[in-house]
Amino acid sequence: MLNLDASPHGEVAYFQINFVRYVKKWLLSGLWLCFSCQPDYRDLEPFGDNGLRVVIEMPAGSMDLFAFDGQSGDILPILKEGLQQSIDVLPFPANFGFVPGTSLDVSGNSAGTPVRIMVIGPDLPTGTLTETRLIGLLKVKEGGKEKQMLLATPLTTTDPEQPLQGFQDFLLYRDSLKRAVEDWFVFYRNLPDTQIIGWDDEKAALKVVQQAILRD
Repeated sequence: MLNLDASPHGEVAYFQINFVRYVKKWLLSGLWLCFSCQPDYRDLEPFGDNGLRVVIEMPAGSMDLFAFDGQSGDILPILKEGLQQSIDVLPFPANFGFVPGTSLDVSGNSAGTPVRIMVIGPDLPTGTLTETRLIGLLKVKEGGKEKQMLLATPLTTTDPEQPLQGFQDFLLYRDSLKRAVEDWFVFYRNLPDTQIIGWDDEKAALKVVQQAILRD
């Protein structure tokens, strides 16, 4: 029980304590509402009103690893012996995430691995849902297997001076980023047999998405 005397200092202290309690309660309520309004990524279609939907797992510049869990529908930290895993060499050169409503599982399993994608631009928090414009795709050979990583740019943060409308703009205006992405894939896991096969355009990237769309 707070013991206040009749001095104005006591009244001020009482006001400050209750104000802090109110703010904490308001913040917690807002946080709960934020989580309660979070969409179920499993219910989302790949395409929104204006572009390709992407859910961000790892923000640009980060090193901690997260992954979408198709069973629960949540984005969870990747753990090993109770500790979150991270990459050791280079931070992510772009926002890494997935295209909802897709699966690379040939059987069409909804809990399979969704199409992987990089979104260039400012870092976006884990769990962000954004609509994007496809730019192209990168082909990488890793562990004897070929992998494809799509590339996109956010519709709301396109550079007004040099807007990326497609793959040719990417080659023309983002050569340094192109080389940085290639270097990242070669060195981030430090596997000696990792090779960059090459790049393809936005039409090839769109084909990957269309072939992976989950059908009812």
